[in-house]
Amino acid sequence: MTDAVRDFVNTMINSAEDIAIFETGKPEEETLLRLKNLSERLRRQLTPIVGTDLSSRTVEAFCGAVMGTKREREALGAMNLL
Repeated sequence: MTDAVRDFVNTMINSAEDIAIFETGKPEEETLLRLKNLSERLRRQLTPIVGTDLSSRTVEAFCGAVMGTKREREALGAMNLL
């Protein structure tokens, strides 16, 4: 893996929580639509470098991390713990 790819993936990882914070409290359908659009752009950027399979797995993990953090924050908020 090149340094550029490693940096790109690390940027994705670091931005997942920020995106989840931004999406917290917003309707899930809207969040999923935005993530779908973002994932298509990310796949287009990653696929030529790492191939279709790894690109898809990386983007799916990223979207899963965003949704998991969003749901966790919403649950904590519902319990007045956030």
